[in-house]
Parts: sequence; C-alpha cells; structure tokens
Amino acid sequence: MALISSIMEVAAMVPINNLIKSVLVALASLQLTSDNYPQQATVYDGQNFDFIVVGAGSAGSVIASRLSEVTDWNVLLIEAGQNPPDFSVVAGLSAYLARTKYDWNYESEDDGYSSQSHKNKNIHYSRGKALGGSSSINFMYYVRGNKADYDTWEELGGQGWGWDNVTYYFKKSEGNQDQEIMQSDSADLHNSTGPLKITRPATDTQTTKYFEAFGYKHEILTDTNGHEQLGYSLPQYSIADKQRQSAAIAFLSPDTVKNRSNLFVLKEALCTKIIFDENKRATGVEVKLSSDKIISLYATKEVILSAGAVNSPQLLMLSGPV
Repeated sequence: MALISSIMEVAAMVPINNLIKSVLVALASLQLTSDNYPQQATVYDGQNFDFIVVGAGSAGSVIASRLSEVTDWNVLLIEAGQNPPDFSVVAGLSAYLARTKYDWNYESEDDGYSSQSHKNKNIHYSRGKALGGSSSINFMYYVRGNKADYDTWEELGGQGWGWDNVTYYFKKSEGNQDQEIMQSDSADLHNSTGPLKITRPATDTQTTKYFEAFGYKHEILTDTNGHEQLGYSLPQYSIADKQRQSAAIAFLSPDTVKNRSNLFVLKEALCTKIIFDENKRATGVEVKLSSDKIISLYATKEVILSAGAVNSPQLLMLSGPV
C-alpha cells in the first residue's frame, strides 16, 4: 500500500512539474544570460572557412575552441539549437530540461522485446539541442571510463585512443577543484587549471548510506577516476561555484574564447548534407537557417562532424553514397 501511495503522490505532481517546466522555458526565452555565449554569426551562401565544425556539443565546443586558438584560422561552429536556457546552470533544475525545445526528444522504437513495461513500449532518449549539446542538459557526472577500454580500442585499430594519449587531453581540459583528489595518489591523472571545472560534494550522507548497505565489500575510494577503480566513491561532477560547467560554459564563454574574431558560431542552423568533391573529400555543408533558407558553406581545410551519436550517422546517410 505504501508503494501505491507513493506512486499516486508522484503522479499527482506531474501537472505541477509540467507547469514549472513551462514557466522556466518561457523565462529562458528572454535570454538574460546571452552575453555568456558567442553572438550569432552572419554568413552568406558560398562563404569559405578554414574549418567547419558541425555540432556544438560536448565534442564540437572543445574542437572549435581549440582550433580558434590559431588566429590565422577561421572556424565556423554550426549548432541546430540555440543558447542553453538560463536555468540550465542550476544543477537542481536538470530534470526540467528533458522534453523541452533544448532536447532533440528522440524516442526509441518498440522492438517487441525491450521497454515492454512502458506505456508506449519505448524509451525517451534525451540529446541536448543547444550550445554545449547534452552537457547542457545532463546530470553532470564526470566519469572518464576505464583504462582497459581505451587501450583495447587502440589495439583494435583506433590509433590515438590509448589510455596514455587520451589522459593527456583529459588533463588539459580539467580544472579539478577537489583538494583531496589533487593531493591523492591519483593526482598525476588530474589538472586543476583547465577550463572544465570539476568538484565533489563536500558531504553526501545519502551516498554513505548506500556504502553501508553494500557492506563495504570493496575499498572506499577517494577518486573513481583514479588509478584504482574497484570500489566505492563519491561522484565527481562538472559543477563549480554552484553552477553547471557545460562544454559551452567551459570552452565557448567569453573568459575562454576572449571574443575571438576568427570564431563564428551559427545557431539555430540545421546541417542537412555534407558536400563531397569528385575525390570523395568533404569540402563543405548544406545548412538550413532559422529563416528556412538553405545555403552552402565550404571548408578549405576540414569539415569536422561532431553532431552526436544519433545525428552524425544520420547526416552521413542523408549525404548519400560516396
């Protein structure tokens, strides 16, 4: 009976949650924090750039930011969404970001096997549609993964994906604010000065209760991203100064890009096709602007596709056989 009562209480809250979400999204349309992100670029049909980066998510934001450090290169970053909503920086409001215009709102197909307990026999698959991509709407856990996985990828042919190589870039990006981690045995795996700020909760009595329930069968770890990963640890988050540290905040904010004149950010622009030349080399993209006008933009050096796990392969398929 207690379980049924709890379910009924949650169900009764759904209309309230939807109302709160609607109010937050409406307020976000005022764009009160628009100065925190690059201004909208003005482009024209046939324009050339050195690099075109498709997708301003967790990967694209970093790539465009780093490429634009070279002042002689003009970099165009294309994003189908807009600036993240103002309330996205508040960690506790993350749950209100799903199923909004800042989410691609994908739904899985009913395969007759999985998700059969769900009303529609499928699962909502949130993907961020804004600067910062999914890092602007997710729950901000900072988890690097396991060394063996990266080394296996490299052994299977993924050159450059070995643990030692990727750790160099993890450290370059990371600004870990946790003094206990930075003074631990795994301090050599971390950096405190990078743009992506990382913290742990100072106290987490709820997590400690879980540790006790597990019976401490393994070691209580200081750092789940450390040399030893078998055990329990408090989670690390891409949160600092009580605010979300999305890829957009970390790598595209004025503090990072310093209003670089060679970085152009085109928002609310959907890339519909990659343009290839007769040598099967990607030379540009077709883009549908917010005005519904479709234009072609070209890259003299590279087109970099970083539109996410769903949109990147979809865009390749839309571009036809090569």
